[in-house]
Amino acid sequence: MVFGFVMSKYVIYCDESEKNGKNYSDFFAGLLVTECDIELINHKILVFRQVHNYTGELKWSKTCSKKLEMYKKYVDEFFKIISEFDLKVRIFFRHNANKPSKNLTQNHKEKSYFYLYNQFLRHHFGLKYSNIKNVRIYADVIPDSNKDKILEFKRYVCKAFNDQGIILKDDDISEVLSHEHSILQFVDIVLG
Repeated sequence: MVFGFVMSKYVIYCDESEKNGKNYSDFFAGLLVTECDIELINHKILVFRQVHNYTGELKWSKTCSKKLEMYKKYVDEFFKIISEFDLKVRIFFRHNANKPSKNLTQNHKEKSYFYLYNQFLRHHFGLKYSNIKNVRIYADVIPDSNKDKILEFKRYVCKAFNDQGIILKDDDISEVLSHEHSILQFVDIVLG
């Protein structure tokens, strides 16, 4: 609490795709939202889905010509919500022309996904330049079965945030299922 006010907690919803495309690879996307706005945003999404009679999970990989118009409306609704709530959306990807250094160790190569994810989280929302001091992260399930690597990643991200004066504890980084989080489905659609 600062001067009698409760500091707002913020949530970053994250999604990623390690796909290696023709020109681009290693895609990360995130949305920064004030925790107190989440319930209202979820309600708006629910109403939108009811109006359009859509009950399934919205994912880019599920788009097809039959659902294209509904997905276009969904993206339009997403941008209205971004504007209304002053949300921050960030997308990060690597151009394939920018090859990683030839001096990378095997350890660097094995952890490249985590290094890139860390860079995305730490730098692309500009948190160290803001008055945001308390954060949670909801990440779509991390596509690595090595729990030790995931725990090391979480601890490293927490330390990096804490070093910038931002409160983030190990248990503030959660892997979540996108079908249980409407906001994360927005992030998936925009990431493509």
